[in-house]
Amino acid sequence: MENLQDLIYIFTHNKPRNLILSIVMFISILLFEKLLLKYILPTIRKLVKSTKNTLDDNFQKSLENPIRLFIIFFSIYIPIRFLAESINQINTINLSYKFLKISIVIFLAWSICNLTLQNSIIYKNMKNKNEGKVNLIVFPFMSIIIRIIVIVISIAIIARELGFTGFIAGLGISGLAFALAAQDTFSNLFGGFAIVLDKPFSIGDWIQTNDIEGVVEDITFRSTRIRTFAKALVTVPNSKLANSNITNWTQRNSRRITFILPIVHNTKSDILRKIIFEIEEMLRNHEKVNDEVIIVSLEQLKKSSLDVYIYFYTNIVDFLEYQKVKEDINIKILEILEENNSSLAQEFRYIYIDKLND
Repeated sequence: MENLQDLIYIFTHNKPRNLILSIVMFISILLFEKLLLKYILPTIRKLVKSTKNTLDDNFQKSLENPIRLFIIFFSIYIPIRFLAESINQINTINLSYKFLKISIVIFLAWSICNLTLQNSIIYKNMKNKNEGKVNLIVFPFMSIIIRIIVIVISIAIIARELGFTGFIAGLGISGLAFALAAQDTFSNLFGGFAIVLDKPFSIGDWIQTNDIEGVVEDITFRSTRIRTFAKALVTVPNSKLANSNITNWTQRNSRRITFILPIVHNTKSDILRKIIFEIEEMLRNHEKVNDEVIIVSLEQLKKSSLDVYIYFYTNIVDFLEYQKVKEDINIKILEILEENNSSLAQEFRYIYIDKLND
C-alpha cells in the first residue's frame, strides 16, 4: 500500500513537462519494441540462418519472447525512474530499481527455460542431427533439474526483493514437509537418475526384466513407458526398474542360433562326414554369420536319427532380419542334405502289444 502511495505521489507532484516527457519515453520504448519485431528481429534471423553454426539460431529464437517482455518492463521502469528522480523520491527510486532487478531475473529465467525445455529448439536439433543415436534420456532429465533450480532461485530472489523474508524461511520448512509427503515420487526421481547415469538402455531399445519385455518408448522423472510385443503400453516406476535385472537385447552385437539337426539313420558315415563338413563351410562363408564360434558335430546316435549339433552366432540383431537369416540357413542345410541323398529323420515311437491269453 505504501509503494502504491509513493507511485501516486510522483505523478501528482511532478511538473506537467516531466509527465509529458515520461509519456514520450514510455511510447518511444514501445515503438522501439514494434520496430524490433518488424525490422530488427527479421534481419537478425536472416543473418543467423546464413551461418553454418546452428547455435546462434537456437539462442536467437530462445531469446525473442523474453526480450519482448523485458522491453515492456523497461518501458515502465524508465518513466517511473525519471519521475522519481525529478522530485528526489528515494523510496520510488529504490522501488524502480527492485522492479528492474525482478525484470532481469524473469528475463534470464525464461531464456534459460526456453533453452532447456524438452521441446526446445536445441533438443529438436540434437534429435534430428543424431537421428536417435544419442541417449535421448539425458536431455529431458537435465532439463528438469535445470528448470527446477532456475525457478526456485528466481522465486527466492523475487521474494527477497519484494521483502518476503519469511517466505524464504518458510520455503525450506515446507520443502522438508513436501519431501516427506512425496517419498515415492523422490524415490522414482532418484531411480530415474540412476538409469540416466548407468545408461542400461535408451529410448527405442528392446529390454527385458523379470516382469516385462518390450521396447522403451519414453522415460520421465517418475516412470518409464515400455511397449510390449503384444502392443500394450506398460508404465513402470523408475524406482522399481532401477532395482531390476535389465537385459538390453538391442545393445548386443550378435545373436545365437543353436539347434539339433536329426538326419535319417541309414546315412552312411562318409556321407555324414561330408554333410557336416559342407554345413560348417557354408556357415563360415555366410556373410551374416560370425565365424569366431561355429560348431557342427555329431552329438548323439539315436534309434530314430543321427543328431548333429549346430551352434553359431549371426551378426544380425534386428528380430525380423534375424528370422530371415535363420530361414536362409535352414534352406541351405536342406539343400546340402538333398545333394547328398539324405534327409531329415522323422520321429517315431515303438509300441509293444502283448498278446493276451484267452
